[in-house]
Amino acid sequence: MCDYSSPAAGGSVRYTGTARARYDFSARDRTELSLREGDTVKIISKKSTNGWLKGEVYGRVGLFPANYVEEEHSDYC
Repeated sequence: MCDYSSPAAGGSVRYTGTARARYDFSARDRTELSLREGDTVKIISKKSTNGWLKGEVYGRVGLFPANYVEEEHSDYC
C-alpha cells in the first residue's frame, strides 16, 4: 500500500494502488465518482460488493464500477 496526503479524503489516506479509466462513467448520485477515459484513479478500497470500487480522481472521492478501469502495477510503493 502507498501512503499519500489527500485533502479530498481528509488527510492521510492509504491507497491500494492506481487504475486507468478505460471508459467514461457518469455518476448518478453523490456517492459515485465520474470518470473520463484515461483518468488515473487512486484506489482507496477494493472491499465492495457488486463490482464497485472506491477511489479518488481530481480531488473527488466516490464509488465507480471496477470493470470501467484497468489496474496499473507499480514498483515504487
